[in-house]
Amino acid sequence: MEFEPLEPQPSPMLPEDVSVPVPPRRDMWSYWDLLSILFFAAVALGICAALAAVASAALGNFFGIHAPLNEPPYLVYWSLGIQAIWWALVFAFIYYIVSIKYRLPFLTTLGFTSYRAPTLWFVILGAALAFAVGLTGQLIGAPHDTPMMELLKDPSPLWLIGIFAVLLGPVTEEVAFRGFLFLPLERGMGAAAAIIITSAVFTAPHGAQYGWSWQILLLLFAAGASFGFVRWKTGSLWPAIVMHIAYNGLQFGAFFAAEQYGVGKVAP
Repeated sequence: MEFEPLEPQPSPMLPEDVSVPVPPRRDMWSYWDLLSILFFAAVALGICAALAAVASAALGNFFGIHAPLNEPPYLVYWSLGIQAIWWALVFAFIYYIVSIKYRLPFLTTLGFTSYRAPTLWFVILGAALAFAVGLTGQLIGAPHDTPMMELLKDPSPLWLIGIFAVLLGPVTEEVAFRGFLFLPLERGMGAAAAIIITSAVFTAPHGAQYGWSWQILLLLFAAGASFGFVRWKTGSLWPAIVMHIAYNGLQFGAFFAAEQYGVGKVAP
């Protein structure tokens, strides 16, 4: 007995002329998310500064502890305390966007992935960049009498400044700028625009520390662009962090030697 092949029948669940729309992919945060975190960061910084002022006044009025916000060495302690709390709030917001709103793995999404080149290369690159920036600063007349250098003249809080500048600063800044900010910009505008924009955003918060010197801001922009290029070229955030730590370490050592032992000045 022979059977005739059956004609394919349309699915009884849907008419033939109905197409199922494909939902848009939401595997990356948007520019609106970037604007929201910038707004949140500005508000959080203002709140942290206001709370620090209230705490300073309360210490003096209720406990007789003289710890003004604008006098060394208390200026360093208050500033670093404000920064620590502020960064914690910013990171909490970043975590909310990446892992809760978009349900993405936090560390790997931001760029904590493996890379091929030896880590020592990026240590050397960071040190070489610090040397090149210092030499260029001398050539273009970068000033040395900046608020940052004034802080380094007081030896008592130097160890705390060193921890923040050499270890905590590079990690937090790279995660925020070359991690969270860099990724949607690279996807939407390309690597060159992402490097330029993140370098500009990275440079701006350092302005007050260096008296808004255009020479130092230009050098900081170049350093940020170097970190961004390494981030893009390797596809990982680790090399940029290592390079940034080496850069800040040599810069801090040069600052310390210049003020404490009279060794040649290096900028920024």
